[in-house]
Amino acid sequence: MFACLTTIRLTSGQRAIQEQRANRSVSMYRTMNGFRSVTYLIDETANEYGAFSVWVTRADAEAAGAATRARMTENSQENIQVAPSTRIFEIYEPPT
Repeated sequence: MFACLTTIRLTSGQRAIQEQRANRSVSMYRTMNGFRSVTYLIDETANEYGAFSVWVTRADAEAAGAATRARMTENSQENIQVAPSTRIFEIYEPPT
């Protein structure tokens, strides 16, 4: 399994808009190959927003990251302070 973390820093006052966008994007994630889960992140003190998603393969996670970056850029152009960035992580789960 692999995790994809995509974040963006925006101008202040964007929380409500970002929550609406997150609510709409869940259905898009569910249609993508290898999707397992998505959680949205908010740091209002830094005006940073993100999506943390889990995927079956690295390729699935990379495709999701590219799609998420493009969507964040397109939807928030006028409010971007720091462009979206993506990091991919392999998930390690210790034996139980």
